[in-house]
Amino acid sequence: MFESSSNFSIDNSQFVLKCPTERPLHGIRELCNQTIHEAAHDARARDPPPQCDRELRKGEISTILSSVDEDPNPLVWVKGGAGVGKTAIAQACAEILEKRRRRFAAFFFSKEVRMNHRQFFLTVAYQLATQYPEYQVLLDTKICQDPSLLEHKTMASQFKRLIADPWEELERAGRGIRECVPIIVDALDECDGGIAQAILKIVVGTDEDKAHKFRWIFFSRPETGIEAAFSLGNVSFLHLQSAAVRDDVSAPLALPPAPTKAAFSPQRLINQTRRDPIKIQRERPMRESL
Repeated sequence: MFESSSNFSIDNSQFVLKCPTERPLHGIRELCNQTIHEAAHDARARDPPPQCDRELRKGEISTILSSVDEDPNPLVWVKGGAGVGKTAIAQACAEILEKRRRRFAAFFFSKEVRMNHRQFFLTVAYQLATQYPEYQVLLDTKICQDPSLLEHKTMASQFKRLIADPWEELERAGRGIRECVPIIVDALDECDGGIAQAILKIVVGTDEDKAHKFRWIFFSRPETGIEAAFSLGNVSFLHLQSAAVRDDVSAPLALPPAPTKAAFSPQRLINQTRRDPIKIQRERPMRESL
């Protein structure tokens, strides 16, 4: 404080120590206000959430979680008819990722909970910002520079400027996120009107060099419009067969083993398709079949 000083004294003085404090994140606060908190996997509005029997669903859960790190495609579509347990499986995957302390985002569409589906990407961005501090600071700056991003821009612009571009900026600066980030999206078919197709068009159309940073896992019924949107990108499919599975049952969920590289090998997928009620495809759906 008094470097190189000598032969002096200070009497009857009061020192006030001022330490630098973190600047308030006004942009993130505004983003929080535009977030659909009811869509989170642990939202109070969804309490209690659907649960499933681990023994009944362990094949599906293990395959989905393995796809996070091992699947070469950036998108995974878990499709099945009504009542086959898609939401319960999505909830189980989210809870297991949380127990493993794996950072992720999750959005559960619901007809029972009123929500503005155009806030989808804002909600995903906010969930990611609460888990990645460097992304949070960068995102806050972008929102403060252009507050109109939150209420007056298209979903495509919000995705690009709030998610894709900041992630790429962090990577160029040597502060990128090395792990693949899972983003679970359940009941996409319950999304309003053409917004489901709009969301898929944005995600599917992401440049491949940016897409690998995320693993989008969509759960929905196999509706024609959704299937047509998925046909435009590189997507892995997991088909839940209604004849082989039963409706959700409430039971304690145990943690399956952590995935390994071998766990998602092509041979394993072939063998699993033969013995489990799951069909997995890597190719795009044939347009002629739509």
